[in-house]
Amino acid sequence: MPAPGTKKLFANTDIPKRQVLVANFIGGIAWGLGTVIGATVIVAILVYTLNFLGLFDSVKDFFPQSSYPKINQNQSP
Repeated sequence: MPAPGTKKLFANTDIPKRQVLVANFIGGIAWGLGTVIGATVIVAILVYTLNFLGLFDSVKDFFPQSSYPKINQNQSP
């Protein structure tokens, strides 16, 4: 006879192992995707807020406006 309270530990033994593995795999993918999407939203809000406050003005000077040379459209050949 099992010890009292151990019945909860063995309540789900009738679920096939394959079903448990598939459910855990899909749950892991969903957790990872949710983490990436959540972090992207948080970083986007943070960058937008810092840009709104003007804290990116010093960063703009560090990077060039464009890495390609500008072509003057008004020049005639």
